[in-house]
Amino acid sequence: MKHLCLLATCYLLLVTIGFAQWLEATIPVGENPWALCYNSLDNKVYCTNIYDSSVSVIDKYNEVIATVPAGDHPYALVYNPTNNKVYC
Repeated sequence: MKHLCLLATCYLLLVTIGFAQWLEATIPVGENPWALCYNSLDNKVYCTNIYDSSVSVIDKYNEVIATVPAGDHPYALVYNPTNNKVYC
């Protein structure tokens, strides 16, 4: 019985590891990052920075390529694939 419990525990551990998520990179953006939006056409990620009143644009190499000024405390983003624009 003891071996069966050990075998079941090992199996569950392996299954859990197979579906686990991990941190690939830490990307420094503005102060208090809040919302993310992915543009699948340009392969870019947009991040609102609430206290900086800006939006960071991150490329496929995990680098911030632009910081765009936004209104006070931006907290939401949406991508429109029809016109390939991101709205804050």
